[in-house]
Amino acid sequence: MQVSLNQVRSTIPAGYRIVNTLSGGTDIDDELFLFKYSDDSYVHVCTVDDLYRYPTTKTAGYDYYRLAASSHDFTTLGEAISHSAAQKSALAELIPAYSSAVDDYVGSEDTVYSDA
Repeated sequence: MQVSLNQVRSTIPAGYRIVNTLSGGTDIDDELFLFKYSDDSYVHVCTVDDLYRYPTTKTAGYDYYRLAASSHDFTTLGEAISHSAAQKSALAELIPAYSSAVDDYVGSEDTVYSDA
C-alpha cells in the first residue's frame, strides 16, 4: 500500500505557500486531504475513519469531503515548515494504519448461533 506526495514549497508576496498533490495510490485512494463542505476549508490529512466516512467529491449530505490536492498559505516560514512536517508525518502514519485496518478486516469467520 502506498501513495506518492508531490509537495511544492514556494514564496509568495504575503509569505509562504505549500501545494500538495497525492497520486499513484496503490490499494488506497489518492484523496487523503479532508475539506469542510460548508466553506471548502482544509481540515487535516484524513484518518482511517475519514476514508470510510467521507466521499472523494463534494457531496450534499456530508459535512466533509476528500481531495488529492491541498494548498496552504502562511505568513511565517516557521509556520510553513511546521505544517509541511506535520502533513508528511500524518501521511506516514495513515498508510500503515489503513493497511492494518484492511488486514484486520480481510478474512473469513465461522459463527454458530443457537437458542441454548
